[in-house]
Amino acid sequence: MRKGIPDLILLDIKLPDGNGLDLCKELKDGTDTKHIPIIMLSAYHGKETGAKGYPDAYIDKPFDLEYIQKTVSRVLNRKRN
Repeated sequence: MRKGIPDLILLDIKLPDGNGLDLCKELKDGTDTKHIPIIMLSAYHGKETGAKGYPDAYIDKPFDLEYIQKTVSRVLNRKRN
């Protein structure tokens, strides 16, 4: 994000060097990043897991490409309205 602000972030809960939920919360609490939609991805089933980090959407793994495309479109359309 040092090179530019993204339109959307796809973020896994389990990261090699940290926790995606903590990062999501940090981004949503940040002045310069709170407007960026975040879609959480995880093998941990249950929407309540993602809700703790304030994501705009949550996708359980495994997922198919069509579902992720629809979710990305829905979240980006919501941001524009």
